[in-house]
Amino acid sequence: MPQSCTHDGDATIFARDRGALRVILSTLQETTRTVSPMPTRILWLILGFLSIACGIVGIVLPLVPTAPFLLLAALAFARSSPSLHNWLVTHPRLGPPITEWRAHGAINRRAKIVAVIVMGATLSLSAAMGVGGTMLLVQAGVLCMSAAFVLTRPDGPSSKQ
Repeated sequence: MPQSCTHDGDATIFARDRGALRVILSTLQETTRTVSPMPTRILWLILGFLSIACGIVGIVLPLVPTAPFLLLAALAFARSSPSLHNWLVTHPRLGPPITEWRAHGAINRRAKIVAVIVMGATLSLSAAMGVGGTMLLVQAGVLCMSAAFVLTRPDGPSSKQ
């Protein structure tokens, strides 16, 4: 049963759930507010496409991270093109890492393992190249903090299967 009904010629408007309408309108307003003006929008689009390219390279090459580039692409597309943003987050291969991060702050187990291996390899390569002791200590500290961050994130629902 409608809460209110108004007649205006041929148009009949039923306001069944005003709360849902308010939510929809506020979401639309937020979406239009987050899209940047044209010159900035073009820069966000370029950043989004470059990030997608790097993310796709990360799928193919095991030493290149994928998720950070996809998250950056999602941010860039959210500010430049809602349709590209929607395409990215609903993509069957590219969307799940973004969705898991947004919903659970999660990084899947395989990505964690690869990230820690790459961090260790980077530090080992620096040592093998003869990088100075101070720089090696700084690099080790930053990599240890990064590894701690990655390893303390939840695995997410897709990793628990």
